[in-house]
Amino acid sequence: TVLGRIHRGDSSHKRRRTASRPPLEPAAARMDHGPFAITRMDGMSCTLTVDGPCRRTLSFTIDRATVDAQVQAGLRELAGRAKFKGFRPGHVPLDLVRKTHGRAVAEDVRRDLMSRAFQEAVSEHKLRPVGEPVLNLQQLQDEGGGPFTFSLEIEVVPDFELGQLAGLPVTVELPQVDVGLVES
Repeated sequence: TVLGRIHRGDSSHKRRRTASRPPLEPAAARMDHGPFAITRMDGMSCTLTVDGPCRRTLSFTIDRATVDAQVQAGLRELAGRAKFKGFRPGHVPLDLVRKTHGRAVAEDVRRDLMSRAFQEAVSEHKLRPVGEPVLNLQQLQDEGGGPFTFSLEIEVVPDFELGQLAGLPVTVELPQVDVGLVES
């Protein structure tokens, strides 16, 4: 009987529902980007400013549609594994997840976008950064309707060329060694 199977833990009476699952998202739209997964982000523009021989400023603008799509993907991913009282796991309404975790997901998305944008800019402009980038908080803007803008200041390895080293004279002074130094 069905009751006997349920008590024994036999789940052969359950049907698989694969047609109702949403299609898989492309890798660029998912929340989990590996440290080496650098793909060109749509809707991003970057401006490089040279502030000195070793200092650069990267100013970024990311379209609102890109940010909103990433937030939606994050909320859907969280709704798929969230557990709320009164709902089966994975069947929590998206509005409830947005209401309770919307700010945290948006903050995670902003950090992820900033990290990805920085990695793309470093590879695109062939920069060799020294140390961690510094976020300029005065230029951080994330208004509800406008684009997400921020700027990062970094220090880079300076560009220089070595001259001809083969003809340079080198003098080496050898220390005086006496018997007292050898015996001690």
